[in-house]
Amino acid sequence: KQKPERLQIKQGLPIDLQPDRRMQNLDVLYAQAVAVYPLLLTKVQSWASSCGGKFPVGSDGGEFRKWEKWEVLKLDKQLQNQIQWPKLKSVDRSIAKLSRSYRNDVSRLVDVCRQTVTFETVGELKKCLDTIWMDSDIEIVRVKNRLDPEHNSWETAGFRHCLLNIRIVTDWSKSMGLSGHVSEVQLVPESIMALKGENGHKRYIVYRNMLST
Repeated sequence: KQKPERLQIKQGLPIDLQPDRRMQNLDVLYAQAVAVYPLLLTKVQSWASSCGGKFPVGSDGGEFRKWEKWEVLKLDKQLQNQIQWPKLKSVDRSIAKLSRSYRNDVSRLVDVCRQTVTFETVGELKKCLDTIWMDSDIEIVRVKNRLDPEHNSWETAGFRHCLLNIRIVTDWSKSMGLSGHVSEVQLVPESIMALKGENGHKRYIVYRNMLST
């Protein structure tokens, strides 16, 4: 498939879900997410390798220790075992979002399978965004550019990042009925993640629940 030479970031592109691709069964959605997870993991590792992307590394006790570049991690098996990869969104959290915000429309759950990559500079982040855009296996469904100065950071409790919803479209994913599954990739400046801290996401969930979003 052909794409423009560079991605022009736009705020909140609408999701284009054709009626025959809308997911209405939560069990099937999670079954797809389990199968898509290793595909997405391989993709983010590849993108991070060429763009200076980092992943969270924990201590032997499991506590977060630092963000480390994949270029370093891929050469150290011990460090790889300490990477704190995101888990699938919990079923409880998904059900809460469905009932509070999505009117029980399962197709609006587009972040059950997700990954996060951090970067030391916005330039590296933009390079990764361009790399994703040019990846022939990726269909970008939506972009939320919360790094845009015009973004109202009150809506996200001060958190800023570039969020992409994507489909992985390969011959294998199509043959397995997975090419319609929408995953989430967050590209985040490391300085923002440092401000967020270990408990930041928990506080954000409380904030979102208060707003019923």
